[in-house]
Amino acid sequence: MRVVLLLALCALAAAYSYPSSDFELDLNFAKFQEFTARFSKNYKSVEEYTTRYATFLDNLERVAKLNQDGRGVFGVTKFMDMTPAEFKATYLGFKPDEMAPPKAPVARPHRAKRNATGSVDWRTKGAVTPVKDQAQCGSCWAFSATEQIESNWFLAGNELISLSPQQIVSCDTTDGGCGGGWTYTAYQYVQSAGGLDTDAAYPYSSGAGVTGTCDNPLPASPAAQISGFGYAIPTCSDSCTNQDENSMAQYMQENSPLSVCVDAEPWQFYSSGIMTVDQCPSDFSGLDHCVQAVGYDATGSQPYWIVRNSWNTNWGEDGFIRLALGTNTCGIGDVATYVKI
Repeated sequence: MRVVLLLALCALAAAYSYPSSDFELDLNFAKFQEFTARFSKNYKSVEEYTTRYATFLDNLERVAKLNQDGRGVFGVTKFMDMTPAEFKATYLGFKPDEMAPPKAPVARPHRAKRNATGSVDWRTKGAVTPVKDQAQCGSCWAFSATEQIESNWFLAGNELISLSPQQIVSCDTTDGGCGGGWTYTAYQYVQSAGGLDTDAAYPYSSGAGVTGTCDNPLPASPAAQISGFGYAIPTCSDSCTNQDENSMAQYMQENSPLSVCVDAEPWQFYSSGIMTVDQCPSDFSGLDHCVQAVGYDATGSQPYWIVRNSWNTNWGEDGFIRLALGTNTCGIGDVATYVKI
């Protein structure tokens, strides 16, 4: 097996244009071995191993190009053996092209007259549950909606509890489970169902990509309930280069975190730092992932949003990412929602 693997890798190196020297080949193969060990990657055959190594080499080139622009730092992540198409199909489940945001109240309909100032971090105020892991299921929309309900439920004077994204994934028939969905229809489901169970009572089971059947669409004793949802600022459905992030920051400082939907394709290789709009554009049509903005900091030379992802703590900055504030990086201001308790 080992001899066959070495021969296959030699053939790959001979045909591959990325590393031309033995030193580069050895260095990149060492990186790949470190990657497979760190993230417990187990491939079923020599063919799969060599295919994933080739993808890893392609992604090293992508990482190098991404690091040429902006302030975000890109590197070897747990997604380095996936092509961008595989990554998008597996982890990015928001589908803006299939449904425009429905009408709902807008908390800040008029543009702010001043830039965002100060900072807020709702993690330090006890309003944010721990980072979760959607795993290999396009259920980001359900996680984002659940996390927003958790925060608004707590800020309405209730206990902070981890609620069940699985209930939404399996029981919300308007959306597509692991095939993707929308935060606003998730809210509508929760409202019609009478609320959400706890994560302990209805634990997550779709991590392998299976939506699963609905155990109980109408909880007998829901842990949290909502009466509707709204937008922090007006939504956008075009290039979205002029969203009012200052009003969005003011809303967040005065009220709560926000569920947001973003273009997360560049997030595949994010490691740390502040990602900028030249690394991640603002166009509504590029939105493909929903998360939760839990704070911002406008006290330094580069203001930024603090965003909680649902890819576990072994991604990004312990499960979080920072996005530049003021340029609608990744489209963070296109669809920013809260729920009413």
